[in-house]
Amino acid sequence: MDILEEYEASNPLSKEVLLSEIDEYEMYKYYMGFYPELRTGYSSPLRKGDESPSFSLFTNSYPPCEYRWKDSGVGLNGDIFKLVRLLFGLTSNVQAIKKIRQDINKEDYGIKDNGKIVL
Repeated sequence: MDILEEYEASNPLSKEVLLSEIDEYEMYKYYMGFYPELRTGYSSPLRKGDESPSFSLFTNSYPPCEYRWKDSGVGLNGDIFKLVRLLFGLTSNVQAIKKIRQDINKEDYGIKDNGKIVL
C-alpha cells in the first residue's frame, strides 16, 4: 500500500472510511425518507414537485460505493455523496461526508452485525 492509499484508508473524511462505518443503503434511506427498492422509479428528491417517477437506485460495479442513483428527468446520476452535495448545495465530497457524519450520529442509531450503523 502506498502512502496515498494509507492516508485515504485512515482519513475520517474519505468515502472509504465513512462507508466502512455507515451502511450505504441506510444513507439513502435517511436522505430519501424511506427504503428505496432497486430499479424502481420514484419522484426525484432533487426536484420539488416532481410528479414523474424518474429517479431510481441501482447496484454499482465500481468501488467504493455499492449503489448509484439516476435521475432520468434531468440526466443526472451519481453516488450517495453526489446526491448529498446536490440536496444541500455542497461543493465537495468532504463537505458531503461532514454533512452525513453530522446527520447520522452513531450514538443515535444501532449497529449491524457487520459493525456498520443502521437507522
